[in-house]
Amino acid sequence: MKEIRRLTITVTHRRTLHLPELPVRAHCPVCGRVVTTLDVTQAAVVLAVTPAQFEGLLAAAALHALPTVSGSVRICQDSLFQPRRSS
Repeated sequence: MKEIRRLTITVTHRRTLHLPELPVRAHCPVCGRVVTTLDVTQAAVVLAVTPAQFEGLLAAAALHALPTVSGSVRICQDSLFQPRRSS
């Protein structure tokens, strides 16, 4: 005959850990090497541009955009510091 045991767990406190965000590295097909990537918001802050200006840079292919499996876009950090032609 099986013996049934009941286990009760009581939580008395909860601890939240805030870990530093690790850099995301991926292969940039334009650079041809593994690079550190930034999300769109981080890249716009680094360049100190408005969202509209940032979208213009993406549309002009002035930045290396790497699509992710989830459908978002990561930006090659190295492409942020390459000289761009003025419009």
